[in-house]
Amino acid sequence: MKIVLQIFWHGLAACAGFWLVSAEPASLPETPPQREKKSQRSSLPAALSSEAMVEQRMVELRPDNWPNAIDAISRMPLADLPAALRGVLFCQFPDVRRRLLHCVFQRWVALDRGGALAAMRSLSSPQMKALALNTILEAWVKTDEASAWQWVTQMEDDSVLQEAGIESLLLFCTEKNPPNYIAWAKELEDPFLRLKALDEIAETWARKDPKGALEAAFADQNAHLRHQLLQRTCYQDGSE
Repeated sequence: MKIVLQIFWHGLAACAGFWLVSAEPASLPETPPQREKKSQRSSLPAALSSEAMVEQRMVELRPDNWPNAIDAISRMPLADLPAALRGVLFCQFPDVRRRLLHCVFQRWVALDRGGALAAMRSLSSPQMKALALNTILEAWVKTDEASAWQWVTQMEDDSVLQEAGIESLLLFCTEKNPPNYIAWAKELEDPFLRLKALDEIAETWARKDPKGALEAAFADQNAHLRHQLLQRTCYQDGSE
């Protein structure tokens, strides 16, 4: 009887062992899609870290070390410029912030003018927006002056920014042909903008060509322009 029981228990143990082994799931190799997702997850923090590093470097710049960043910004890839701009806007030193903003948009307009214009429009500060537009227009008039003027004069949704853009364009373009721009300014319908344009033309003309500006002052019939040309020409002569 004992022998029968031993045989019975040995058989039962063997069956239980076979059942446990067969019930254990087989280890399957990782499928290609799973490996791809894992790779994507591991690379994502690295990309975010790179953007954060660019942003943080801009935030930490100070009056004594900001020039060290000029070369890096001038070689910065387009993909890093949004992060650089965010960092610049959080820089605690106003003068450094303005200088860095100029550097960033100088690089941006060289790589992608449309993207630079969109980034400029997204700025909340009117002063920073005007500075960014000035930088964009300074580069733009060197390659296509006509299209720069067309873009600014058609910008009717922001009169303050449009005025700043016209002032910048007059500053960059007036010296080429002052009488031509005076004729254009006199045709402006907005009286305030017309006077602002004439003032800008007079200042540029007197600075670049005092003799020509003085001759125009005596010949022009517009009393406001005559006064501005005489005043600014005399100022130039007195400062020499």
